[in-house]
Amino acid sequence: MKNIELVNLPQILGFLGVILSLGFVAFEINQNTNLSRNQAYLQFGESLKDITLELETDDLLPDLISQLRLGAGEDDLPVLKIYEYGLYNLLL
Repeated sequence: MKNIELVNLPQILGFLGVILSLGFVAFEINQNTNLSRNQAYLQFGESLKDITLELETDDLLPDLISQLRLGAGEDDLPVLKIYEYGLYNLLL
């Protein structure tokens, strides 16, 4: 009986080692997912900050955005020629 138990001991220890390593891998994947999600939130916040800074420091862009929100078309906005190939396309 003792010989059978000694033979099964390495198998049991191997099984426990596999289970523990799978648990460790699952924990690491969870940590990596959380890190990636937090980095995406940080990048979004940075891009939002950059857009806000651009709006605050530009003299013409806030007026252009407010006129576009009120329904002004391309023909109604002479300042639009300045942004013709730039920020205007991002607003549409």
